[in-house]
Amino acid sequence: MESIYPDAGLAPLNLAMVAGDQTWRLFTNNVTPTRATILGDLVEAAWGGYAPVTVTLAEWLDQGVAGHVAILLHPPITFLNSSGSAKSAYGYFCLDVDGNLVQVTRFDSAPQTKPDGDSFIVLPTWGDFSEAL
Repeated sequence: MESIYPDAGLAPLNLAMVAGDQTWRLFTNNVTPTRATILGDLVEAAWGGYAPVTVTLAEWLDQGVAGHVAILLHPPITFLNSSGSAKSAYGYFCLDVDGNLVQVTRFDSAPQTKPDGDSFIVLPTWGDFSEAL
């Protein structure tokens, strides 16, 4: 059976999914995420200056539906490295308000390395499709 979610309902559905705060974090181990990735597979960054970033519903700026895919966009967020030395990260992940893993993204050029005083920049996105099989 195939379920169809009308395009007009996708943006409100996305907003409902991000209604609770999400926490965005970096991971430092060499993981290529799959649909089977779990939180225990990821090693969170832990250097000086690093802190998870909380994103609230009001911070999601843009929403739209194109090609039956709804997208929410957020301004870039930064993760500072003030550890005194260069640090590397392979990507970022998102936890919902209950601590559940809801998204994992590997950097295209993983690992990225940032010198002391520089920041990793992440552009959070949230998407949903109009069909489920």
